[in-house]
Amino acid sequence: MNEMTFEMEITDVAFGGNGLGRKDGFVYFVPGTLPGELVQVEEILRKKNFGTATLVNVLRSSQDRISPACPLAYAPSINNSSAPGCPGQCPGCSYQHVKYEEEIRIKNGHLANFIKHNLKIDPAAVMDAPVPSPKDLNYRNKIVMHFSDGRLGYFAVDNASVVDVEKCPLAMMEINAKLAQVRKELGKYSGCSDMTFRCAGKGGAHFWPDEDAGEGVLEENTSFGTLEVPRGSFFQVNLGCAGLLAAEAVKMIRESKASNLADLYCGCGFFSIAAAKGG
Repeated sequence: MNEMTFEMEITDVAFGGNGLGRKDGFVYFVPGTLPGELVQVEEILRKKNFGTATLVNVLRSSQDRISPACPLAYAPSINNSSAPGCPGQCPGCSYQHVKYEEEIRIKNGHLANFIKHNLKIDPAAVMDAPVPSPKDLNYRNKIVMHFSDGRLGYFAVDNASVVDVEKCPLAMMEINAKLAQVRKELGKYSGCSDMTFRCAGKGGAHFWPDEDAGEGVLEENTSFGTLEVPRGSFFQVNLGCAGLLAAEAVKMIRESKASNLADLYCGCGFFSIAAAKGG
C-alpha cells in the first residue's frame, strides 16, 4: 500500500452518487461506494477542502451493494482491483452498484436536503412519497451514442474519448438489437460524430446520424392516445413513468380548478394533450 492508498469508512452518498468519507478529518469523494462500507482507496485529486479517491477494494460491504448490470459501469465489483475511471469504463450509471430501492431512498434524501437548505421550507410539507419506475433496466426509448476512432458508445470520464458500448442495459431491447445491427456496418458511418437510437410505440427501433435528426415523425402510444413526435424532438425517455407523470399532472390541474392552462415549451404537447384528453 503506497502513501496515497489508505482505508476509510464511507458515511454518506453525495449528490451525483459518489460516496463520502473522511480520513483524518479530511473529506474524500469516492465513486462506487456506499454508506457503512469500509474501503481501500487511492487518492487521485486533492484540493483545499476535499479530495477525490478511486476505489481499490471493498473490505466491508453494504447489504445494499449489488453487482452492476453493465460490465462498463463506473463501479468495480467487490475484490476487483480494477479501479473506476479508466478509459474502458462508463461514468453514466453511478448507482448501478446499489439496490434500486436504496437508490430511490438516497435520491429522495438529496431532494429533501435541497428543499430544506435552499428553499428554507420543511420537505415533509411539499414532498410526497417517491414513485419508483416500473422498470429499472431496459426502459429508455432513446439513447445518443458518439462515434470516434472506430468506437461507438458513450463519452468516458474525460468527456472526450469514447467508451465502446456493445449494448446498454438501460436501453430497450429493441434498441440494443438495432445497435447490434449498426455495429456490424460501422464503416458506413465513418463521417458521423453522433448517432441517435430511438424506439417508438409504432414502427419499432430507428437510428439516424444527428445531421438527419429533423426528418421524419414517430408515433408514440401513450395512456391518453397516440402522439406524433418529430423524431429529433424531446419526448419522455421512460414511457412507463411518463404515464404516471401525465396522470399526476391531470390530477393537479383538476384539483386547481383552473379555467385556463398554458403549457410553455411543451415540445409535442405531452402534458397539455393529456390534460385535454383527461377533461
